[in-house]
Amino acid sequence: MNLRAAMTLALVAMLPLSGCVIVSRSPGTITFLWSFEGASCFQMAQVANVQVEIAGQVLENGGLYPCSQNGTDGILLGSFDTRFRGGIYSYTVRGLDNQGRTLYQSSGSLTVDGNVTVNVNLRSTGPADTFAYLLWTFPPKGAIQTPTCADVGVTTVRLYIDGSNVPVDYPCAQGQSQPGPRTPNLSVGDHTVYVSAVDSVGYEYYGLSSTLPIRSSPVSSQYDLNWTVGGAAVRWTVMTFGGATSTTCGAEGITSVFVNFRDSQGNLLYPNSGDEQPCTFMGQLYDALPPGNYQVFLVARGTGNSLYESSRTNPPTVSVTAGVFRNINDGPNISLTRVQ
Repeated sequence: MNLRAAMTLALVAMLPLSGCVIVSRSPGTITFLWSFEGASCFQMAQVANVQVEIAGQVLENGGLYPCSQNGTDGILLGSFDTRFRGGIYSYTVRGLDNQGRTLYQSSGSLTVDGNVTVNVNLRSTGPADTFAYLLWTFPPKGAIQTPTCADVGVTTVRLYIDGSNVPVDYPCAQGQSQPGPRTPNLSVGDHTVYVSAVDSVGYEYYGLSSTLPIRSSPVSSQYDLNWTVGGAAVRWTVMTFGGATSTTCGAEGITSVFVNFRDSQGNLLYPNSGDEQPCTFMGQLYDALPPGNYQVFLVARGTGNSLYESSRTNPPTVSVTAGVFRNINDGPNISLTRVQ
């Protein structure tokens, strides 16, 4: 080896190692879990869908996903066969309303080195105070001109925003005193709402379709709810075989009468045989039926399992109007006749 070659080798040996260091990262899936200023999809009913964008990647359906799926506020992207290559990715996640407008957004970067989960807390894209206070009232009930929630049997008021089928629920009493409960953050403008007042089992008695104005400063909106149910009266007379003469429940051994209503679409309001009522009452008031016209059917069993029915070929009818409630004598007197 000559002197020049030896010196060159020595100099190379003395140089520090430098330049690019290649880091090998494993492929994997990406799971996004999202919230909206700390709130869930259930609490943010106005968020209909979430759109995910990952730089350089093409996602199914344009990255558009329901806000919540199977109880999870998020989405798993990729699988064993379609994992993302290891590396660093930038992303943007947007919360959209049902018209595709961005209500919430967050951006950042993530590193895929095996399966990765990213928790994203989206922030409102509108003004900071984009909410309203809510108040509600009920129509008079009997002699009570301004009934309370307890007076009308309502426990919960549900707010459906911009056509969402997932409501925001409030304890009823909160909306009967100032300032009232506040809505989730919403974009500035007028939103469509449906306000529904329900009892402890979720049955609706009052409702109202209206608008919800959202301004840059909080405003208060009052909703004067209307009845969404009405009343019907049903009476019956027990008849002997073939309808020859009238008789009594006791004489025929009838203890219960089953009442049912069939609406204009052919649907029965009560399952199985119907709503069971004592025969000796000889009638019953129904004060919480949806408005509409109904055919009425009665059926009963007596001594020796004998069968009693109202007419099935020409069933009597009742009409139900929201907010109108009947007296027992307002109903048709229906023949409950022994047929076997």
